[in-house]
Amino acid sequence: MCTPIPEATPEAVALSLSAVTAAAALECTAAVQPGEIVLVTAAAGGTGHFAGQLAHLAGARVIAVAGGEAKKQKLQALGIERVIDYKQEDVSAVLAAEYPQGVDVVYEGVGGPLRAAIMRHLAPNARVLQVGYISEYPHTGIDSASPVEQGLGLHELFWGGKNIELEDGKKVFGQVWPKDIVAVRRCKQKVFQLYEQGKLQAWVDVEHGYRGVEQIPDAVEYMLQGGHTGKVVIPI
Repeated sequence: MCTPIPEATPEAVALSLSAVTAAAALECTAAVQPGEIVLVTAAAGGTGHFAGQLAHLAGARVIAVAGGEAKKQKLQALGIERVIDYKQEDVSAVLAAEYPQGVDVVYEGVGGPLRAAIMRHLAPNARVLQVGYISEYPHTGIDSASPVEQGLGLHELFWGGKNIELEDGKKVFGQVWPKDIVAVRRCKQKVFQLYEQGKLQAWVDVEHGYRGVEQIPDAVEYMLQGGHTGKVVIPI
């Protein structure tokens, strides 16, 4: 599925995969509606920063969860309703106090205790879009095989593309991509158009200094440390 672009840039790399993932998951799989409450974890990351913006553009009320003052300020500048710095605030306490009605859609890529806390605050008919589980990747030493729902570990849910139903109409999507290739193509065209119109920002990190295929492992290690903002892109 090719999309003509004016120039090969780091931003185009980020849009081609990370933005399309967010658009397809939110628009096609979760069918986000205006006024719904959408929570995004890793909200300053490669796909999270797109998800927050796209949900906001769709008329949703967006909660962004990220770590650190710099990321918080950058997300607030996007006009997002509530940014929770998980390093300074208790996410569960904030949700209980400020969003007692629960969260309608979760764009979730962290896993671990953060995910567990958020799962306690789902509204009826909520949709959880599992786009990763970075806090449980092998570098952390956490066992991703520990079951989360219906006996499945997050690695089984995500890599196996499992979709499961919970009580009160709640659903968890391990496969966030729709089967309709036409819909995916439409999402790809949409994110590039929004970017060209100045309505969608694409954050990229190319200042890390890694270059070429041989330094990809180092760049992955850098990414897993969580200090970056946006999509980590490596010039080849």
